[in-house]
Amino acid sequence: MGEAPRDQELLDARLTVAEINVRIGTAYFADLVRQFGSEHAALAAYNAGESRVVRWQRGAAGRSPDEFIDDIPFPETQNYVRRILGTARITGGCTGRARSRPARPGRFAEAGDRQEVTSL
Repeated sequence: MGEAPRDQELLDARLTVAEINVRIGTAYFADLVRQFGSEHAALAAYNAGESRVVRWQRGAAGRSPDEFIDDIPFPETQNYVRRILGTARITGGCTGRARSRPARPGRFAEAGDRQEVTSL
């Protein structure tokens, strides 16, 4: 009775397949960018949780992305956002063009790049 249904077991197993995992992560990140309106806020939501970023954004109206990041009350989330954004700058960040495939590792998904994951 406590076992996961067979479909859930298959899904869990497929999450270890890099391409599937990247597609799901890309779709989720694109949703966060759309929801929060920026990569820095989306990264904070990915790391610290969406409800926290909603609260942080209320107090950050009109602030620059750097000020928003500086005001994140969790050092580990501040460092995560800075590290990922720094990597994006080094590797070219967002290209601004639609992709037919998931973002390559080290690159961000644009809001329009949402990948369908219904074929899992």
